[in-house]
Amino acid sequence: MTKSGKFGFEQSVNFFREHAGDTYILPEKAGADKERMLSLKQDAREARYNFIEFAKQLSKEFTDLKYDNADRCSRWCRDNGKGKPKIIHFYFWIQLKNPKWKDQLPSVSLSFGAENCLDIRIDVEQDNLDKLRDKNPELYRKIIEQQFHLLDKPLQNNIEYRCIIPEADTLCYGNSDVESLKKKYKNSENKPLFQVGTKVKSLFEKDNAGTLFDEALELVRVVKSYYDFVMTYNEENCIDRAESIDEEIDDLHLKGEDREAIVNLRVNQHVFRDRLLSRYKHHCILCNVDQTELLVASHIKPWSKSLPKEKLDVDNGLLMCPNHDRLFDRGFISFDDHGKILISSILTAESRQALGITGDIKINLSEKNKAYLKYHRDKIFQK
Repeated sequence: MTKSGKFGFEQSVNFFREHAGDTYILPEKAGADKERMLSLKQDAREARYNFIEFAKQLSKEFTDLKYDNADRCSRWCRDNGKGKPKIIHFYFWIQLKNPKWKDQLPSVSLSFGAENCLDIRIDVEQDNLDKLRDKNPELYRKIIEQQFHLLDKPLQNNIEYRCIIPEADTLCYGNSDVESLKKKYKNSENKPLFQVGTKVKSLFEKDNAGTLFDEALELVRVVKSYYDFVMTYNEENCIDRAESIDEEIDDLHLKGEDREAIVNLRVNQHVFRDRLLSRYKHHCILCNVDQTELLVASHIKPWSKSLPKEKLDVDNGLLMCPNHDRLFDRGFISFDDHGKILISSILTAESRQALGITGDIKINLSEKNKAYLKYHRDKIFQK
């Protein structure tokens, strides 16, 4: 394969145009096709090597975005079942990661194939993500939720939102209607996976003209800003948002129940509530109320007593209907470390019956829930 352009993309794109989807047989088993298979293998390896070098050159422009090793680039062929010839891939795919997040699934990803364009996006290792769905549903949920927060960062020029719909195995491009995308997320049982990305078109022509690298570098820089945003979202944005709510309420000079009402209003407009809705699948933890508009993001440790990072920590919250939220907030009910309900002696038998409160109620708890609930039992629950 004769290389044109700095990174040989013309030959690489033509390789995919000619061979994507073809079968590949090990040369020693190919018989009369041995020489053709050797030539195909050499061309594929060269195309892959050139793409890796391109990614490495891009990563050298950053102190916190690296191409680690060969496993960060997809192979040029894949198995097609035991005893069957291999199949040549339709594209190459490379991951660049911040070293401190190298063991996490999201990455800045680059890919190209026969379409002659370079795709640059925030991506997740799909095969590993699919495995998590059954093996570790909680971690799977957290990754899907993490990607959802890409929608909280406004789009920049040439960047588009993308939405992978698991049940339809569909990738929707270019939908910039954030509210529509958020609604899709909230209303889907199988939560969609969000990406942001962009494309460099006329890939090999720009490589031949010597303009590709600078254009790709600038777009990687923009896409990386979304990667950094979503990977640091949970802690930093929760603290910032909590502090901004406090400042807003201080400016209003509110106290007591008026202050509490405004806190609840602001919190229930925020991502904290979205996380609880996702965790509890849009249901009150104590009853069957599932109308989203009625559900309340209830703090376990009160807002006024929490540290900034605790105020919007999803583990410091439970999702309840208004009646049960009021019972919990006023200390008429709580939960032990096993999730079993504790009922205050102050709550009358008539009220218990009317509100569906029985001694056999039990909820699922995370380890961090338990720490917050200890505070609730010690400081708020009215034994």
